[in-house]
Amino acid sequence: MTEGPNAPPGSEGPDGPSGSDDPGTPSPPQGPTRPARSFQETLKEGQRLLGSLESLRSQVSDRVSAKHSELEELTQTHQQLDELKRQIDGFYKTQLHWADERQHLLEEVHRLQGSHAKLLDENEKTRGRLAAAINEANQSQVRSEEAASSYQEEQAQLRRQFDRLSSELEELRGSRDGWVAERTQLIAERDQLAQQQADIERKWHDVQMELLDQRAKESERLGELQPQLEAAREELEQAQSARDKWEQERARLYAGIGRLELDAQDYRAEARAQRERLEAELDETRRRLSGLKAFEHNSQELDAERKVLERRMEAVEHEAQVRQAAHEAELRGLREELAAKHAELEAAHADQVQLTMARDRLLEEADARQTRLTEVVQERRAAEERLEEEKATFGEHVAGLQRQLQLARNEVDGLKAASQKWQQEWNELLSELSRLEGDVKERETEFKTERQSLQTELQDARAKIGELEKARDERDRLKAEVAEQYARSERLQQDTSDRSQSLLTEIRQLREELAARAAEGETLKARWAAERDDLVRARDAEAAHRAQTEKESRESQARLSEEKGKLEALMAILQERLQAARDELTQLKGASEGWRNEQAQMTALRTQLASMHEAEGTWESERKALVEERTALVETRARLSDEQQANEDQWMAERDELAARVAELTARLERAEAVASASQGDDADPTKNVTDEPAAPEESRPAA
Repeated sequence: MTEGPNAPPGSEGPDGPSGSDDPGTPSPPQGPTRPARSFQETLKEGQRLLGSLESLRSQVSDRVSAKHSELEELTQTHQQLDELKRQIDGFYKTQLHWADERQHLLEEVHRLQGSHAKLLDENEKTRGRLAAAINEANQSQVRSEEAASSYQEEQAQLRRQFDRLSSELEELRGSRDGWVAERTQLIAERDQLAQQQADIERKWHDVQMELLDQRAKESERLGELQPQLEAAREELEQAQSARDKWEQERARLYAGIGRLELDAQDYRAEARAQRERLEAELDETRRRLSGLKAFEHNSQELDAERKVLERRMEAVEHEAQVRQAAHEAELRGLREELAAKHAELEAAHADQVQLTMARDRLLEEADARQTRLTEVVQERRAAEERLEEEKATFGEHVAGLQRQLQLARNEVDGLKAASQKWQQEWNELLSELSRLEGDVKERETEFKTERQSLQTELQDARAKIGELEKARDERDRLKAEVAEQYARSERLQQDTSDRSQSLLTEIRQLREELAARAAEGETLKARWAAERDDLVRARDAEAAHRAQTEKESRESQARLSEEKGKLEALMAILQERLQAARDELTQLKGASEGWRNEQAQMTALRTQLASMHEAEGTWESERKALVEERTALVETRARLSDEQQANEDQWMAERDELAARVAELTARLERAEAVASASQGDDADPTKNVTDEPAAPEESRPAA
């Protein structure tokens, strides 16, 4: 049963938990009773709900434009929707009543269908037994008619069997000739395999000789490379010592760079302190100059001197900034050179990776050579498996001949046993047929009465099911329409709430912006007033202290000249340190270049040594593998020769056994022919049959 998308949580359909288990909910009706509301009332109520939903939708669409009244309309809409939810809950309760009634009717229909199916099964079983009995009666009659002629046909059948066995004997003789030809072919294949084995041994011997030559050459090469290895070790030790020296030099250079950075930081801090001190002195000078009202001419000169001092201060600051930028540029150059060194180290690492790839290629070639040797071994094993398969085929052929002989014996025994059972089965079938006819008549009468009653009940159930299906379809349609209207109203409500929220947010943002601008205007006004007051006070203070700053300005000029001398001495010291750092960097470049060359030589020597060790290990493993392969081939050849001899002995034994079986089969056929001729003589002479009746089983026993 389908449910709407906005079904209340208390109602989940007839198959799940629902709200009908509450104490206040009426219990579902039992039996075929109808619910309290009729279908027409439910339809009218659904139409009324649809109309109310349409009116609500029109009201919501008309009232969206009003911002302030939107909250009240949404409240009313929520109340109406709550009412609709309560009404929909009532619909779900009626739906549960209908589901219970439908379930009860379905259970009755299933029960009736089950009983009807049982009756149909019993009827079909009865009909099947009746048909089987009729078929068995017909078959028994046919068998009784055939039994009369079977005895005459047995003689011809035995003759045909004798002819077939004779032909099989001829086939066995022909197959014996084929076995001889197959044996000749197997011997030829064995010789071919021996030739292939000799070729493999010859190839293996050639490979072994090549490996011995290669090993001798590599031994000579190792003897030649031994002095080079000693020289490489000495060079490696020298390179190691040079590397240690270079590491110490690099640590010293890093320490010098750190000292330079610390000195630069101290210089910047000292310059900043001097600037602050000069600014404080200038402020003090300004305060003192403001009090010198009587010396206006001198104040103008002091102003000119102050401007000159300010220009000098700006020049000193600019020079300090330029020197600081140059120092930072040199530091960046040092860092870039260190990055270049790291890049060179990475390039050396890439060369080492390439050497590793070359070593992997050599290993792959060795694996390919080992794979070729494995393929040769697999071909030899495949030849052995083919030989085993041919042996198995020969054994299966012999077993098939034995099975054919056993089947022929079983057929003769089955014919004799069947002739004894047919008479007993005929009598039993006649009695069973008479009993089944009476049972069939009784079952037919019972089936007719039950079928009529079931047809009436089935028609009533179909009518009820049709009415329930129509009611369910109408209810589902109404339910879908109500759910669609409810979803539409929810979407409208959500849209209106979103729009109202966005408008409120925009209004709030505008208010905040206006408040911020007003506060900013007030702040600017206060700042302008404070600055104006500060300017007035500064002008008054400068006019008051201008007379007092003449002497202090001269003292400050003397101090500035002293500080300028100190700065020039400090810049000279920094230039000397930078030159020393450049010299150390040049030495570092030379040492790193030599270390890189030495590292490359060491890497090449290590690669050669590793490749030599790997080649030596590979040759040793290949030699061991070839020795093991030769041992395995020798053992395999001995095993094959032993198996071939055993197979020849087994074939001779099987041939003798087959000859004995053929002789035995010929003797049995002759005895069977004698028994058949004796049975024909008995049929022709009835008096002899009467007199010789006790001796018949003894004569017919060999044929069985």
